[in-house]
Amino acid sequence: MARLKFKKTRTAFSLVELIATIITIAVLAKVAIPRYSGAVARYRLTNCVNRVVADLNNARAQAMATSQNVTVTFTTGTQSYAISNMPGLNDPAAVYTVSLAAYPYKISGLGASFGASLTYVTFDGYGVPNNTGSVSIIAGGTVKTITVEATTGKVIVS
Repeated sequence: MARLKFKKTRTAFSLVELIATIITIAVLAKVAIPRYSGAVARYRLTNCVNRVVADLNNARAQAMATSQNVTVTFTTGTQSYAISNMPGLNDPAAVYTVSLAAYPYKISGLGASFGASLTYVTFDGYGVPNNTGSVSIIAGGTVKTITVEATTGKVIVS
């Protein structure tokens, strides 16, 4: 009988191939991680701005619907805000409060200026604010400003 010759097959990677693969993964990670963290910060900032704009518009609509003053008070120290005359989402007996420092927003800074060093805006029964002002939100080194116009109560993002 004739003997069959089999070629010896390779069953593992060489050390050089493993090192090259690890170096390639490390370079890709070094490029991707900062871009990913920046994208996450921009996403959180956009969601936070959308939430604040929606709540300011909601407070204005609530004031017009009930013909009562509704005040949105920003607390920069705790990076949160509260809306008077609106029930809380989890507890209807509590005041509507939103913490922007907590998940999912996790912003790094909040500033509010309405008139002479005021940190609140009050919408009257017609939806007109008592003064003009702005809210600045900082996340990941990016700042977005939300402005409330005094004459119309319109909320603008810049």
